[in-house]
Amino acid sequence: LQFLYLIGTQTASMRRTAPRSPAPAASSRQKAPQAAPAEGRAASRVRAEPEGLKGAARGSPVRKAAKKTTAARAPVLSKGKAEKEAAAAKELADLKRAVKTLRAEAEEKEATYEARIENLAQEANARIEEYEAAVTALQVGLDERDGAIEGLEKALRETEEDRDARIAALERARDARYQEYEGFLADGERTRAELHNALVELKGNIRVFARVRPVLASEEKRRACTDRTDHYVFKEGTDHRGLDVVNVPAHPGVLGKKEDVKTLPFTFDKVFGPAATQQAVFDEISLLVQSALDGYKVCIFAYGQTGSGKTFTMEGPDPGRSSEVSGVIPRAVRQIFENFQWKTRQTGFKYRLFCSFLQIYNENIQDLLNSPDKYPPRGSLKHEIRNTDTESVITGLNEVEVVDEKTVFTLLQKANAYRRTAETKLNEESSRSHSVFIMKIKGWNEATRQEMSGQLNLVDLAGSERLSKSHAQGDRLKETQHINKSLACLGDVIAALGKNAAAVPFRQSKLTHILQPSMTNQSKVLMFVNVNPHPEHLSESLCSLRFASKVNAVEIGLAKRKVASKS
Repeated sequence: LQFLYLIGTQTASMRRTAPRSPAPAASSRQKAPQAAPAEGRAASRVRAEPEGLKGAARGSPVRKAAKKTTAARAPVLSKGKAEKEAAAAKELADLKRAVKTLRAEAEEKEATYEARIENLAQEANARIEEYEAAVTALQVGLDERDGAIEGLEKALRETEEDRDARIAALERARDARYQEYEGFLADGERTRAELHNALVELKGNIRVFARVRPVLASEEKRRACTDRTDHYVFKEGTDHRGLDVVNVPAHPGVLGKKEDVKTLPFTFDKVFGPAATQQAVFDEISLLVQSALDGYKVCIFAYGQTGSGKTFTMEGPDPGRSSEVSGVIPRAVRQIFENFQWKTRQTGFKYRLFCSFLQIYNENIQDLLNSPDKYPPRGSLKHEIRNTDTESVITGLNEVEVVDEKTVFTLLQKANAYRRTAETKLNEESSRSHSVFIMKIKGWNEATRQEMSGQLNLVDLAGSERLSKSHAQGDRLKETQHINKSLACLGDVIAALGKNAAAVPFRQSKLTHILQPSMTNQSKVLMFVNVNPHPEHLSESLCSLRFASKVNAVEIGLAKRKVASKS
């Protein structure tokens, strides 16, 4: 349609711009047209006059020549105009036919396109309806699937909850059964320990536990350059009571020949190897510690050469702080405070606890809860020992009433800071004094009017040293001499007790004088013998084990519980 519109526009423009040709002159055979009125003709002439004929007189030669020329041109101009008009008319007719043809084609195509568009619209609508129906069906299917999924999830949750409940019930049953079995085992072990303790108490023996510490990293370097023999074998099937010292080098015989190596067997109430933990060690003496709450006097002391692990066993690396490596003293304090409230509910006794801590340094008693400046050489404070029938009383010794284990740990830290230690060739931090921790337990039962008194003595002895090996001089020499002398006095006391001698030399040293009530039939006594496993110290370790065997054979009689009734 736009194309036809353009063609029509161009045709109209051509008509407006086409030059008008003069009418052709009539032939001689045609009748001349009727003359126009005079005025009209005159006007035509006036308008048709060329510019050069204006002002020329009629009949002049100029006008005559022009007239002749005009007359000669007239036939030619008429013929050319007619041809152009004929050509234009023909072209216009062709254009009209073309426009008509194009218009018919356009109308035909328009109809075709409209029909096709209508068909496409109908197909699209049908397709849309199909898609909408499919989407609706899918949505319905999804809704049904969501419902099914929710149902499955609910069923799964219920199944999981039921499963978890069953598992929890089975776990509770298993734990209950496990605890029951553990209780049976614990009861059996407790019964065994109680029967063994009862047997030992009936015999009145001093119980002895042997503990072999592990080899330290610093000792491994020296051990690599010397003897790497493992001399200690722990017997199987003896309830951890047997210890064999093997590959013991023989001494030169009478004829100068060396004997074969030999094995020395030892048997104690309990033997702990290098892998034994502090908790395992304390578990074996916990019943003994508990006896202090029952009104008994209990004494536990550690014996052995310097560097054998006595202080670690009794105190641990930090006696003022509770940890997995805490020793006997902090663990015993914790057990006393954990159990005395239970004992109060069970027996009706109300308890009061008093603590003191002292050391014996160069045969002088020093209160570790006092400042060291109060003792010689700076001070002049001295303590004396006064024995009664049931206990040793030390004059001027601080007794601090404690209400919780935190207070005791504070006292332990203070005492540990004041204790005498020094470096020797045999031990980097050697204890130069015997330490004695004393906890007195006093109970009162208002209903029965009974008074109970128990005492727990925990002793960390200084280690023995051979001057030939330690090469001690000056103060270290003096300390070593006093330590060895007091330990020798302890050996004399043990020997006299073993022979049931009438006179036992308790007063030969301050150590045995203080321990006198603990080594009679008034107390329950246990000794740790600590052993250094390094081959360099084999001879000293054998001396300690032999001494411990003698102690284990001593019978001090049945311990007595101190409970009195008052009106």
